[in-house]
Amino acid sequence: MQFQQYHVHLIKTKNISRSYQNQSINALKFYLEKVLGHDRAYIELERPKKIQQLPQVLSLDEVKSIFDHVDNLKHRAILMTIYSAGLRVGELIQLRIRDINFHGMRIWVREGKGVKDRITVLSPKLLVVLRAYFKEYRPKEYLFEGPNQSMYTAGSVRKVLYRAVSKAGIRKKVVPHTLRHSFATAAADRAFIRNWYEPKIYTDTARSYQS
Repeated sequence: MQFQQYHVHLIKTKNISRSYQNQSINALKFYLEKVLGHDRAYIELERPKKIQQLPQVLSLDEVKSIFDHVDNLKHRAILMTIYSAGLRVGELIQLRIRDINFHGMRIWVREGKGVKDRITVLSPKLLVVLRAYFKEYRPKEYLFEGPNQSMYTAGSVRKVLYRAVSKAGIRKKVVPHTLRHSFATAAADRAFIRNWYEPKIYTDTARSYQS
C-alpha cells in the first residue's frame, strides 16, 4: 500500500508521463522481487492505459505526389504495390512472380498476418506499371529482388519511401504501413459513397421527377 500511495503521489504532484510511470513501476518491482526476494504478487500497481491513436493516413493527392517523386521504375512499382494492394512491407518483399495473376487481376499473399493466405486486388493502374517493370528488370523468382536475385529488404523499401516523402514535401510521419492504412481508408470512403451517397442521389433525383 505504501508503494501505491507513493506512485499516486508521483502522478498527482509531479504529473509524470505514462512512460515514466511504467519505468517507476518496473524499478519498484525489480527492487522488491530481485533485491528483496518478494513474490511477484507482493505488489500490485495499475499501469497506465496505452493511448489508442488513430493511424496516420494520406490523402489521394499526397499519395499521388509521393509516386510522382519516384523516378526509378522499380521503386515506384514497389510503393504502388504496397498501396494499391493494401500490403504490409513483409508481405510485399515475400511476393513471388507466381503470386501475381495478371489475367485474373489478383495477387496471392502467402502466410500474411497470422500465417494466413489471402487474395488481394491487382488494380489496372498497377498492372500497367508492373508490366513495364517486368519488361525492364526481368525478375527471376521474387517480384522485387535485391542483389544476386535475393529477396528485397524491408529497410530498402523504407529508404525508398522516405526519400519520396521528403521530395514531395510531406511533413507527416509516413512509413510503409501508412500506405496500407491509406489504401484501406480510401477503399472505405469509396464503399461509403457507393452504399450511401449514390443511392441518395438516385432517390433525390427520382423525387424531383415525381414532384
